[in-house]
Amino acid sequence: MKPTIKIDYVSDIACPWCAVGLGNLNQAMAELSDKINFEVHFRPFELNPNMPYGGQDAIEHLTEKYGFTAEQVKANQANIRMKALEAGFVFHPEGRKRVYNTFDAHRLLYWAGKEYGLQKQAALKKELLNTYFCLAVSLDDPENLLDAVKRAGLIKVELKRHLRIMSLKKKFVMKRLLTPAQASIQFPLLSSMINIYYKELNLPRHL
Repeated sequence: MKPTIKIDYVSDIACPWCAVGLGNLNQAMAELSDKINFEVHFRPFELNPNMPYGGQDAIEHLTEKYGFTAEQVKANQANIRMKALEAGFVFHPEGRKRVYNTFDAHRLLYWAGKEYGLQKQAALKKELLNTYFCLAVSLDDPENLLDAVKRAGLIKVELKRHLRIMSLKKKFVMKRLLTPAQASIQFPLLSSMINIYYKELNLPRHL
């Protein structure tokens, strides 16, 4: 009987090196699959939990966060694209355009693992990384998240409504038009519907 190694992979959808690491891990597991069974659990980590709705220009964000020049950021991105290609990810040649809040993406990963198991969770993780780094589209757009869900072979009709509802509330809160508490007061029907979908889809309220 082959031994089983459990791996907790703690990462963010918005981290390019996390994509590179995952690709390298998948290659290593494939090489050892005849000797070892692997059980990979994806754990959430948010690089920018307070990122507002709409995100921030990627170059601007990285220069502010790390003190790099724009030229240094672009050189680093070119290096990461090369490493990503070796790991099996074809990053967009122009790089990611903006940095987004990834909370909804992490909730979807939790849902996939709970409802469909670790293999489907891994498929969704890969497709969410493809959405952000290879297609370079917005993670704030529920349709882009749904496309990733579909490519991973997972879809529920209710999920589409859920993401649209959450997107609406997030716009109010992230734009600071309302606090989370005010949103619940001002939109009681919306909050009630959100609670129903949390329960029906087994999505976590908090990570």
